[in-house]
Amino acid sequence: MTKIDVMKKCTKCKEEKKFKDFIEKNSHCLDCRRDYQKQYKARKRLEDLAIYQLKSSAKNVYKRGQKNYIISPYENVSCGWNRIKEIVDDLSNDKKWMGDWRNQTAIFEKTGDNSDKPSIGRVGDIGNYTRDNIIVQSLKEGSIQANAKPCYMLEIRDKQFGNVKEFASIKDVKEYLKSVGVPVNACNNINTGKVHNLGNGLSIIIQTQNGTPQEYETAQYSIKVVHSKYLIDNTRGINDLLERKEHIIPINSLGLSFKRIQVGNQASA
Repeated sequence: MTKIDVMKKCTKCKEEKKFKDFIEKNSHCLDCRRDYQKQYKARKRLEDLAIYQLKSSAKNVYKRGQKNYIISPYENVSCGWNRIKEIVDDLSNDKKWMGDWRNQTAIFEKTGDNSDKPSIGRVGDIGNYTRDNIIVQSLKEGSIQANAKPCYMLEIRDKQFGNVKEFASIKDVKEYLKSVGVPVNACNNINTGKVHNLGNGLSIIIQTQNGTPQEYETAQYSIKVVHSKYLIDNTRGINDLLERKEHIIPINSLGLSFKRIQVGNQASA
């Protein structure tokens, strides 16, 4: 008696196969099922790796943002989240962010090179770890980005404005500061629009070439404008003060434009 094999068409690969090659009551054949499980495990492994790397990077971000963190160049960097879990939850629920994060994780998994690990970086490698100032980058990209921005630095000595120094990169700024005995964490004040007091009568303002000073809701500085009117007696060589008016103008930041000092927007009184 001739045995007749019952055939069935797989809805996945569209091939007709013997009935025994299917899972009972399943429209997918065993081969397609195995392929699916393999792909699922690969996706799960990548997802687990992505979350693992995110948690690891979030720990670093949180640690660097604490007031007692003294390792250069993160001494004055703050963190916009109160807990590591908040960082992970916030970023893992952002589809765009996680899409970029998984892409970088996939690159790291493929190369196995630690420099390809995904990391939470700061825009321009400056400022604080806040939601609007972080990006997905590899460890390698973070290093390159930190060294590629031309900068200007204005020195203020004993309350007198000095010359503006030009630097090819943030790295060069750090090397200069180190050479004159200034902590390189001063670079954390780049583009903040604030004067950084280094002590011994020296203060600096650092800004990237096309940087825009940060704006603040409250006044950071004030400019005093004095208008004086004198009567000058040329015969006696005496100046008599007739009128004196002072105006205090609150401003929210300072910056450098065409290598000259400029003030930010006038702050609300």
